[in-house]
Amino acid sequence: MALDKQSGQVRWRATDVAGLKEEWGNVRSSVALIGSLMVFGEVYSSDLIAMDAASGETR
Repeated sequence: MALDKQSGQVRWRATDVAGLKEEWGNVRSSVALIGSLMVFGEVYSSDLIAMDAASGETR
């Protein structure tokens, strides 16, 4: 989920990013912002996920 920093309103919400049927578990890595991307390690695999920070779309 991403919030608008001015209004506090939800800008977008992601579900089932890595096809895990919402069994995401706990977070084991910090999110890194690289340009317009949010990058993080997926919880139960060695996958690296990149999402557009503005839209929430997976890249």
